[in-house]
Amino acid sequence: MAALAGKSGAVKLSTNTVTEIGDWTLDIAIDTAEATDFGDSWKEHIYTLRGASGSFKGRFDKADTNGHVALQTEALSGTSGVSLRLYIDGTNYYSGTALITSMSPSASVGGLVEVTYNFVIDGTLAYN
Repeated sequence: MAALAGKSGAVKLSTNTVTEIGDWTLDIAIDTAEATDFGDSWKEHIYTLRGASGSFKGRFDKADTNGHVALQTEALSGTSGVSLRLYIDGTNYYSGTALITSMSPSASVGGLVEVTYNFVIDGTLAYN
């Protein structure tokens, strides 16, 4: 088995790396519908619609205009979504148009300013 180290991951908006990010998650889901007929003894199902959502988090960097500032602008204005790439290593990534559904900054006296971004994929999710 060829394991992958998480340290090689990244979050990018198009080709711009979002700085200070240390975690991302992606949930890929496929809906199903029951297609059982009268007389069947077992339930039957078919695939219907696919979708994806997720989040990423790290330290907020107000100097990262092509990353954090662009995400904050999208979260505040909700205009058209962002071209999101979630890298699993230096080459391979999931990509799609992400609608930022929430942005959760947090600060504590003894800690750093951190932020979590939640998103849904609008349309097709690809793996490159």
